[in-house]
Amino acid sequence: MFVSLLSAAIGLQVLAGVVPDDAKTWRSKVHRIAAYGEAVLFVPLSILLILSPVVSAIGSAIGILALGYFIVSILLYAFAPKSQEHYLTFQALYIVAFQVQTLVAAYTA
Repeated sequence: MFVSLLSAAIGLQVLAGVVPDDAKTWRSKVHRIAAYGEAVLFVPLSILLILSPVVSAIGSAIGILALGYFIVSILLYAFAPKSQEHYLTFQALYIVAFQVQTLVAAYTA
């Protein structure tokens, strides 16, 4: 299940990177759907890493912090219009948080 979700997230990340977010065209819609889809998939991936029996306590703690960041950033974007000015920063940190969680889980298992 983890590999399937991760493969889908990677595919969506590549699609969001290849298709530009320009003005209000169909490409913008494809880009945003791919980016949001990837972001949504990081939540169950993070939960799967946290619940994995082979991940260390440190890996689980980092995972809980990353999951907390995912939830807070989604809520900020959805309910705090001022935060949308910093959308690219939130998006980049979102991806980095998942990558850090994955690396810590892999190297401390």
